[in-house]
Amino acid sequence: DQGSQNILFSFDPDLLKFKPIERANFYAAVRQFDRALDEYDRALTDPKFAEASPREWTLGAKKSLAIAVRVKRNPSLALELVSRIIDAKTSPEMTKEAASVWRQSIKEWRNAGSPKPTLVEGKRLVLKAQALSSATHSNDGGLVYYLRASTIFHELLRGAKTNPGYAEALYYAGMAGEGLKEINLWTFDEAYYEACVRFKPHSDISKKCYSRFEALQLFIGKYYADEQFAPSIEVKKKLAELKTLAY
Repeated sequence: DQGSQNILFSFDPDLLKFKPIERANFYAAVRQFDRALDEYDRALTDPKFAEASPREWTLGAKKSLAIAVRVKRNPSLALELVSRIIDAKTSPEMTKEAASVWRQSIKEWRNAGSPKPTLVEGKRLVLKAQALSSATHSNDGGLVYYLRASTIFHELLRGAKTNPGYAEALYYAGMAGEGLKEINLWTFDEAYYEACVRFKPHSDISKKCYSRFEALQLFIGKYYADEQFAPSIEVKKKLAELKTLAY
C-alpha cells in the first residue's frame, strides 16, 4: 500500500494476446492495482478457466484478495471478492472452504475498525493466522490475518530503528512473509530474518531469526523438494556469517 500506484506508462504494453490472469499478474507486478483488479475479475468470473486451471484460478483469487486487504485496506471490497469465490460454481471446494474462513476474518476486521498498528496486535494476527492455517485443509485459512499483520509490520518498520521492538517486528514480518509466500507480491521472508540478525546480533531474537533463515535455506525453502540438494558455497558462507552474528 506504500509507494507509487497506478502510474501511466509512457507506452501502452501490448497484452492482447495474454490471458486475463496473465494480464492481471502483469498489472499487479507493476503496481497498477486498479487494472489488476479488473483483469482478475475477468479471469475469476470465467467458469471455464476455474474448471480448466483450478490452481491458477485459486492463486488469482488470493492475489486479488491481497490487493483488497493489503493495498486498498478495504474490508467491503474484500467481502465482495470472497463472495464471488464462494458463489463461483466451478471453483474448487477446497478454495470455497478457505474463502468461508476468509469471510469470517474479514467481518472481524470490519467490525474492529482500524486499530493502532502495534507489535502486540501484529503478533496476535500472526498467531491467529497460524492457527487457522492449521485448521483448514488447504493451509490458506490464515491468509487475511497474514495480510493484515504484514500491513502492521510494514508500518512499524517504517519508523525509527531506535524504536523498541524493531528487531522483533522484523522477525514477525518474516513469519507473515512465509505465510504469504505463494502470492509473492510483497514477501521477502528471508530478507527480514537476515536484517533481524544484523540489526540486533548476539541476542535471543537474532537466534530465533537465524533459525528461521536457516530453515528456509535448507529445509522448507526452494530446495525442499530435492532430496539430493547440497547447499552451495555461497549459501554455506551466508549461513556461517549469520550464525556467528546471531550467537
